[in-house]
Amino acid sequence: MDIETPAHRRFRELLHYLSEIPDSGQIGEQGYDAELMIESGILEYLGDGKDLKDLLETCGPLYELPNESRHPSVFYNAQRLEEIDEEKMDDGQQINDNFEFDEEDYLDEEHVDGMYVDVEFRDPYEGYPEWGNQDESEESQLMPEQYPVLSANDEDVVWSTFEDINQREGMEALAWYVPMNSDLGDWGIYIRRGAAAYIAERYLMNLPTRLDAWDLALRVLLLHEYVHFQSQLMCDRNAYFIPIENQYFNYLDAWMKQPEHGYEEAAANAIALHMSKTDKNGKKGIKTWFDSQPRPYDQYHIFKGGKGNKLAQTVIAMMHQDFHGVRDRMDTFSDDLGIIFNSNRPNMFKKPPFPAQIYFVNDHHPTTNRPHPPLNVPKAVDFSRISIHRSVIKHIRKNRFPNHVVKKLYEFKNKIQGEKFDRFEDHGFVRTKNKTHWRFELPAFHRGIMTQVQNQNGWEIVFVGSHSEYDAYSNFKKLRC
Repeated sequence: MDIETPAHRRFRELLHYLSEIPDSGQIGEQGYDAELMIESGILEYLGDGKDLKDLLETCGPLYELPNESRHPSVFYNAQRLEEIDEEKMDDGQQINDNFEFDEEDYLDEEHVDGMYVDVEFRDPYEGYPEWGNQDESEESQLMPEQYPVLSANDEDVVWSTFEDINQREGMEALAWYVPMNSDLGDWGIYIRRGAAAYIAERYLMNLPTRLDAWDLALRVLLLHEYVHFQSQLMCDRNAYFIPIENQYFNYLDAWMKQPEHGYEEAAANAIALHMSKTDKNGKKGIKTWFDSQPRPYDQYHIFKGGKGNKLAQTVIAMMHQDFHGVRDRMDTFSDDLGIIFNSNRPNMFKKPPFPAQIYFVNDHHPTTNRPHPPLNVPKAVDFSRISIHRSVIKHIRKNRFPNHVVKKLYEFKNKIQGEKFDRFEDHGFVRTKNKTHWRFELPAFHRGIMTQVQNQNGWEIVFVGSHSEYDAYSNFKKLRC
């Protein structure tokens, strides 16, 4: 079925964008091809997220941490429990008395050669304005940066700002969902990397740090687009109500012909707001952002209250079956939607039977005609340098850990260093509550913590210990998961 979706519009813009980037080769001339765009760096495949918790909580880091959001190395010096009473140790934690640590036994030759080279610190966000110095009602000094977008007549590609396209097209100009089985092929959630920066600098300046603002902006973009993923799954699951093979695409066709009545967008905004887990300041910024979007995005308030999520899901399910019927009734019974809503109805968004594919769109490259400076975008994670904190090395050399724990630690280090690490597959890789540290699992009931250290390149493993030591250390340092 030939349907012009927001994803089609974005990819047409992206191909135009590619044509203006120096040294992009023939990529844009071959039409949309995700694999080629990943090779060129225009797209970055983040991985497969099994569910929202997987995407937002248990995955590894997505971008480099600003230096001001890191702790200095000395913060990690005290491991809390400096000595172990061997008589009180569990059998599973006993140390091999004959074990002698030799770091070269655990590192390949390439890592040994480069591990001890002192490298001058390079701030990934050098030149970014200090956070919090601007009035949140004012645009960032770099906000006028422009990107190619389709004009109002849907024919010409023009240059516009995030501010303009957000007000003109809403959320789908910043992130979009490519449906499964569409003619675009590579389905999944696509997020403009510059979008998170735009939202943070424009609407979330009242949050404590730039990292907090980026994190919240990315969370809301993901939550909104994940609703569209779950909507398609729900529609396919309930297709027996109207046994039409392409029920979802019939619904999508009706929606695209009258986008101002696509209340799934309002529902997705409402669900994203409910599930953002932010405080009053964060919600105030999100609401201001949503209010700046066109109809129906700005109708999110229809689904307010404790039952808002279920109500939003119910309306989406109804629109799958009768788009025009729900459209005609929304304006008249928006205050009485409880009539159609059964409070005992179970959650209609079931856990997906397979993961959602997530992509970053690196849309901040200077072009031939627009050599603009880069927006204050989050930098993609670079695992080219993984180090181990001196306090951990000290305990390894004192034979504080079993041999197989040390071996597994270095296997983990070697696995993620310099690789396109799948952030969603490694068991136990969980972000802690303060959002800047990640926990990973080791044998014999041991755990480690990884983060970025202030004024230091790369990532560092700053703690290794037993579960009880981890509990004491993470509580003391306020890193508890």
